[in-house]
Amino acid sequence: MLLRLSSALIGFSELAQQLGANPAELCARAGLDPGYLHTTNQFIRCEAFNRLLEVAAQASGREDFGLLLGREINLAVMGPTGFIIQHAGSVMEALNGLRRYNHLHDQGTLVQLTTDHGKAYFSSRNLAASDEAFQVTDRAAGLGMAVMRMLGGPDWSPDKVLFRHRAPADTGLYQKVFGCPVLFGQEENALVFDADFLDAPMTQESNSYTNQIVQDYIRRLEGQAPRDLISKVRLLIQQLLGTNGCSLVKIADSLRVSKRSLQRHLNQQGTSFSELVESVRIDMAQQYLTETSMSLTQLAELLGYTETSNFSRAFKRRVGLAPLAWKKAASAGEVSGR
Repeated sequence: MLLRLSSALIGFSELAQQLGANPAELCARAGLDPGYLHTTNQFIRCEAFNRLLEVAAQASGREDFGLLLGREINLAVMGPTGFIIQHAGSVMEALNGLRRYNHLHDQGTLVQLTTDHGKAYFSSRNLAASDEAFQVTDRAAGLGMAVMRMLGGPDWSPDKVLFRHRAPADTGLYQKVFGCPVLFGQEENALVFDADFLDAPMTQESNSYTNQIVQDYIRRLEGQAPRDLISKVRLLIQQLLGTNGCSLVKIADSLRVSKRSLQRHLNQQGTSFSELVESVRIDMAQQYLTETSMSLTQLAELLGYTETSNFSRAFKRRVGLAPLAWKKAASAGEVSGR
């Protein structure tokens, strides 16, 4: 089950009422306890939150409901992660902080930062909704703009904005919010801008002492300090899968031990780095197969496989069934979901 903090509901009641809808009734229709509207530190199901935004869009007659909500968001919805972003040393550090810690308040959204031919792509992928249910995607884009304008100033605009979903009937609000060309039916959801901006220093002075306190708090939330070595390594693998940093050398550096020492300690506990990587990959694959509609190609990329066929073979070797066959069996209750 993918979860997110109820702080995601900040601003929802006010907007729904402004558009003539009853927030509590919308929650009931979406299968979400209306009591969550009055909390910010409880976890709610991503699926229910996504459904709530779709229900609200239909009830209000505003196909751009998600974007209306997103443009009013502030970093309070991110909790301590928002503080880390505000007090980073550079734009790159801030966005990497968001990418690294986003799962603490939203397990249903994968945030990525990539560069290509001098352009940076600040992208997100919702793991608990289809492209047709795009309200949560638009809300995330609004939040992304809030982050970027906090980093670059109130007049900052990207070169262009990409959406996977179809164009709504009225795109006026999209042009107003983003201030640049907005393209629909694309391969990803992303804000695109000059990569040079990533090196720009933050305009707000960083309070390193307070920042360290918040980072320590985040580590406790994240469980980054488990006592046993295998748990530490598994956690780091989970964080780094799909990046160039998921290597024995990088993880040994993170643990402040040598590569050889880490190998020796893992061998003493009857395992190896490659065995842990495959174990984490398959555990994550089972979660995403049961809880999302991701394609095998998307899932293979997320888990760091170079080819979808490599992922399918590894999954079958460990589980005994091909990924889609296992998903079908899990849905029918014929195998354990995780």
